[in-house]
Amino acid sequence: MKLLVARFATAPLRLIDVSPGHYAFEELEAARAFGESIAFTPDDYEARVDMLVLKYAAPAHPPYRAVRVISNGVALRAPPAASPAHPRFLVSGRIAPSKRLEAIVEAFAAIAQAQPRAELHVFGEAEPRHSGYAEELARRAAGLAVHFRGAVPSLAYLDESFTAAIVLGTHQGLPNAVLEAMSAGIPVIANDSGGTRELVIPGHTGWLLPEDADGSTLAAALRECLAHPAEARLSAGRARSRVAEHFSLAAMAAGYLRVLGGEPAPGHEKMDPWNSASVPAAPPRSPSVPLPTTVA
Repeated sequence: MKLLVARFATAPLRLIDVSPGHYAFEELEAARAFGESIAFTPDDYEARVDMLVLKYAAPAHPPYRAVRVISNGVALRAPPAASPAHPRFLVSGRIAPSKRLEAIVEAFAAIAQAQPRAELHVFGEAEPRHSGYAEELARRAAGLAVHFRGAVPSLAYLDESFTAAIVLGTHQGLPNAVLEAMSAGIPVIANDSGGTRELVIPGHTGWLLPEDADGSTLAAALRECLAHPAEARLSAGRARSRVAEHFSLAAMAAGYLRVLGGEPAPGHEKMDPWNSASVPAAPPRSPSVPLPTTVA
């Protein structure tokens, strides 16, 4: 779609590519054969686009003419009134191999052995291309208190009480799942992928695991979170303050308004944050593969 839009865009039209991160660059490169068929390759696209907007300070990116960084922003939510009565863990986002959900289920299974009342709540849907992955995930979760609750665009689940939010990913941008949990005062356990390190400061605003963290590494972090609930609550409070100070909707909107207003763009510069995290009307839902509401 990007190649087609840029191929037929008239010369006066400004093209601004807002990219979530590395995987988007890989997907564009994977369309090279298609680009050659329309005589407009990814190289031509990069030369045509007026500005690339990144969500975080990525150390490497294609050679676009101008690059800006506009961090995602979210609205603050009221923190939970009380801690959950038993361990409850949150996962939100697309159900896809890049989200490493199999490692999360593996870690949760280890926790459930010592904490039989523990629950894992998964919010999100799988695209048709990931149906096999979703079915295998459900099989792995069989017999565990894993609740597949589907997509909830309103983010109403953030009003529930959770022990921690778990976010693993490959080639992340600036994960909304991390920001949203932080904004709601939920402790965060995430891996060091993409711009996550700009959000999660180890020992201060959450647990930051190695990028290639496996199930056993995640399970150790979950145990630590459970063993130190007071510190987890303190880190969640600091994380919420960090969102208010650096990742607000207003700051993101200001950054995009400057870009859309036609500011000069000579280089790679950090700017302030918009995001869809609190938009009242959800976008149309794409086709998805249903999962069981509860596997237990």
